[in-house]
Order: sequence, then C-alpha cells, then structure tokens
Amino acid sequence: MSPRPGVNWPLAAAVSNHDRDLISSGITTVCDANAIGDVKPNSLRINRFNEMIEAIDEGKNK
Repeated sequence: MSPRPGVNWPLAAAVSNHDRDLISSGITTVCDANAIGDVKPNSLRINRFNEMIEAIDEGKNK
C-alpha cells in the first residue's frame, strides 16, 4: 500500500502484487493482518482502512 513515505499504490494492485510475490517465492500459507490503529491520528493506515478491507474483499471475489 505504501512502500515508503509519500508513495501510495492503488490498493487492488498492492493486494495482488503481495499475493504474487508470495506465490512466486513458494509461500502457500500466509496470515496477513490489517492494523486498525496508529500512533498518528491522521495516518494513512487509519484513513484508508475501509478501502483496504474492500480491496481484499474484491480480490477474494475474483
């Protein structure tokens, strides 16, 4: 989603690229987590939480 400060990937691309990286490495079982809090009140993580969940749901339905 944000490989470094100031860079924001489209969420659907971030989700599918993450999965592609794991598969190409031979990793077949993964436990991903979404963080729902942060120490910064206006962090990217907090502001885009719902979009992250939607992107994951869209990926599951394809």
